[in-house]
Amino acid sequence: MPKIVTSIPDHLRDSNSRLGSAPEKWILQQIFDTADVGIVLLNFDAQFLIGNHYAANFFEVNYDDLQGTDYLSYALPEDCDSVMSGINKLRAGEIEVIDVERRYIRKDRSEHWAHWMARLCYGSDGNPIGILGILTDITSRKNAEIVLRRQKDLLDRTGRFAKVGGWELNLATMEGIFSEETTRIRGIDSSSEISGIDYCLSFFSGRNRIAMEEAIHAAITDRLSYALELEMATATGELKWVRIMGSPVVENDQVVRIEGAIQDITDLRAIRSRAEQGETILNSVFQVLPDIYFLVDMDGRIRDYKANSQRDLYVPPETFLNQKITDVLPKEVALKFMNGIESAINDKGLITIEYDLEMPDGQHRYECRINQMGNSTQCIAIVRDITDQHKDRQAIMRSEKHYRTLLESAPFPLLITRLRDGSLRYGNHRAEVQFSFKCEENIGQPFSQFYQQIEDRKPFIRELLEKGELNDKELQLYAGDGCPYWALISATIVEYEGEPAVLIAINEITERKNAEIALELERTKLSTLFRTIPDVVWAKDTEGIYIACNPVFELLCGKKESEIIGKTDYDIVDIERAELFRYYDNKAATTGQIVVREEWFNFANNLYAGMFEIVKNPMYDSSGKMLGILSIARDITETNRNQKLLNERIKEQRCLYDISGITESLESTIESQLQQVAERIQGGWQYPDITEVRIRYEEQDFSTSRFVETPWIQRSEITT
Repeated sequence: MPKIVTSIPDHLRDSNSRLGSAPEKWILQQIFDTADVGIVLLNFDAQFLIGNHYAANFFEVNYDDLQGTDYLSYALPEDCDSVMSGINKLRAGEIEVIDVERRYIRKDRSEHWAHWMARLCYGSDGNPIGILGILTDITSRKNAEIVLRRQKDLLDRTGRFAKVGGWELNLATMEGIFSEETTRIRGIDSSSEISGIDYCLSFFSGRNRIAMEEAIHAAITDRLSYALELEMATATGELKWVRIMGSPVVENDQVVRIEGAIQDITDLRAIRSRAEQGETILNSVFQVLPDIYFLVDMDGRIRDYKANSQRDLYVPPETFLNQKITDVLPKEVALKFMNGIESAINDKGLITIEYDLEMPDGQHRYECRINQMGNSTQCIAIVRDITDQHKDRQAIMRSEKHYRTLLESAPFPLLITRLRDGSLRYGNHRAEVQFSFKCEENIGQPFSQFYQQIEDRKPFIRELLEKGELNDKELQLYAGDGCPYWALISATIVEYEGEPAVLIAINEITERKNAEIALELERTKLSTLFRTIPDVVWAKDTEGIYIACNPVFELLCGKKESEIIGKTDYDIVDIERAELFRYYDNKAATTGQIVVREEWFNFANNLYAGMFEIVKNPMYDSSGKMLGILSIARDITETNRNQKLLNERIKEQRCLYDISGITESLESTIESQLQQVAERIQGGWQYPDITEVRIRYEEQDFSTSRFVETPWIQRSEITT
């Protein structure tokens, strides 16, 4: 590297001297004094020997006062050691140049940045005489870099808190630019990101990739924006659901790039799926059970109902919905209902009542089961027409419950509020849409007006100050039109407008919260239904694994629900019985129709045994995909027994009718009639195959052909 050589005469060290009087030195002096960079010469003790006007102005000292001052007095204290180390290394020949960006302290104590480049300066004899330094003011550039870094950090944190990443696809190069949150969603290390379009599409497969390709094609050719919900596989193999939005950017009447955003919606999709499964099970129960369901307030006001047929109702829905029971039903029946509701809420138990109602086709007998729904002030009333059982002197207890749920979703805004008073300092476009205001018109207004509970702000800020940042905090807010909604808030403390502020990313989760509340409500309803219904109820998925059961099924198996859920028939009963259960489950699954059969159940621990009618019904989700089989078993033991008794009474009655007809005949003799009566009585007994009959009249016997007198005999004297 060439040396910088100059001759420094003795009179140069005189502050009143210049570089000489020769014309060339005068020109050199003018260049030195007017240069647009600072030029200084330091001795090896870091003192200024000479310096130009630029250098004096940078350090904010008089030009004539710069000579002889200490260079280190302008450096930051923490930089002094490195300054002297650099000078010593230059002098020792260990390095040839110093090239650094460094901060300096000016006379007014303000800090300025400069680019400092220094080399050894040699005299005409070839020996080093000092350090020649070139100094350039870069304060404006460094301040701009700091602002840019803060802006980038603000945008990165915004994307991280909002869980939304941004991206841009350049159509000329088919290369993409992606935010850090986008790379995090895709499971990629941002330092190794590959931005080609083919690589970006490789995260999608099958129909998802086709949909993505078609959307990009439509954006390019037809200038159409798109918003898709697709399943993708991250770089680590994790499956995620994402919402992808893209919009074409047109320049000179051509689409030059596509800009968009990507959001991870995996949790929301999972909640939707669970809610849909719960709703499917309940709807399947509705299809199988014939009962009528009512949702009733504690004051007897009917809020909702479910009936398979309007003909089953005492009065039309428009007559009883939102009306009190006392205004709808006869006084005596309404009083029973109100007493039942009061007992159900006060005693926290199941209440059963029976009553009669006059229907268009005559009087009907009904059984109603009333139960409190969770810890609420509402009750479920399940009404069953037991007219036939009542006529047969049987009260068979059965009940069903029916419910449904809805789910909702929405976007989110971004806000910055001042920490000390909560006043609004910034709101993005989403915030303006969400809160229905123009940001510039509301700067300085308190954001607390959007809290549903104003007292939520203090603990929110206190926790934020303790932790430095908050992630996924759930709060209840108001939209600009006054509508309440749930928000998932992430926040961090930033410096904004020269003082501490709070950056808030708000992701509206009303749909998710409603889904969670609805899912919990569905679980409560399903649990209440299962606890209330007297029938045996269970559900299995398509693999034959139990996913739900009621307490009666627990009694049948002699196991707790926790010991049943997740198991198969082979884990609960013997293999022969398990194979039988699977056969009928598969029959319902393959035909897609309800399968009905009868089977004798022996409850565990000899608790009960009886004949049950089993109804197996396939369950489907909204897309038609089979979820499993719902089974309901009804006890028909008493019903069958009564039917047999009724058949016997009918047989006996017919026998009596036939005998009456025989004896009323005037054309046959008494002997002929008695013989016919003996033969007819045989068929009227309960077991005619092992019954023989003899009638003894006036020393004459009239009997069936195989009559033999044995110790097993029924005898009766008949007097005419």
